[in-house]
Amino acid sequence: MIRLLTLLPVLLLAIGGCASTGGYGEDARLKEAARYNTQLGINYLQKGDLQQADDKLGKAVEQDPRSAEAHNAYAILQERLGNVDLARSHYRRATRLDPDYSEAHNNYGRFLCNQGELSAAEREFMAAVKNPLYRSPEVAYTNAGICALQKPDLDRAEDHLRKALSKNPEYLPALFEMAQLTYDKQHYLQTRAYVQRYDAARAELVDGATDARRYHPRILWLCVQAEQQLGNRSAASSCALRLKNFFPQSRETAELLEMERHGRVN
Repeated sequence: MIRLLTLLPVLLLAIGGCASTGGYGEDARLKEAARYNTQLGINYLQKGDLQQADDKLGKAVEQDPRSAEAHNAYAILQERLGNVDLARSHYRRATRLDPDYSEAHNNYGRFLCNQGELSAAEREFMAAVKNPLYRSPEVAYTNAGICALQKPDLDRAEDHLRKALSKNPEYLPALFEMAQLTYDKQHYLQTRAYVQRYDAARAELVDGATDARRYHPRILWLCVQAEQQLGNRSAASSCALRLKNFFPQSRETAELLEMERHGRVN
């Protein structure tokens, strides 16, 4: 299973040239400073510099306590630092300050899912996709599907993942999960179809490369197993060869070699 997906805000900053503008008061200056520190904090967060991120994002929420973007980013940081209660508080604050802030709903849902609060997580994911202006509904639908798998509720997960793919038919995380889910449900023809769709979408993403960038070890392993079940030895062997060549140290290759030793792969 892949990781749940986090979305960070992208802010457009107006820097400089404002101090001389008429009517530019203290409140406006603090809001601009908060936006600037939020973006700096996000940049540090993406680079893994959590100490600097904490400094900048802490300043941002102090400068503008009503900035949903600052609270969302600060919550992500606190979650990474292991401060669960603080992260929860700032996720909740972000979604309450801006109920249409889909990225914050998605991130809060992912947080709740990781805490085992599956029903509450699903509500946040559905709040995210409720906004018709949300630019990445496939992310929240995929997260909802992954979370449903933890119950486990395969039918509910499949419904969410199909909705994700209706929004973006080439969305790799949803294709990945559907390949695994259909195999778990023993729908091997569907597994083949999702493996092929994943392969095509990934090939396009890496501009047709034929090296390890083109493939994922779990997808190749699903290909081996599904084609075995469907009696297509040639396709199974082809996927097995790619798996061993491109990912010799992977867990999937270890599983394949173990099955070959026991004669369970032809």
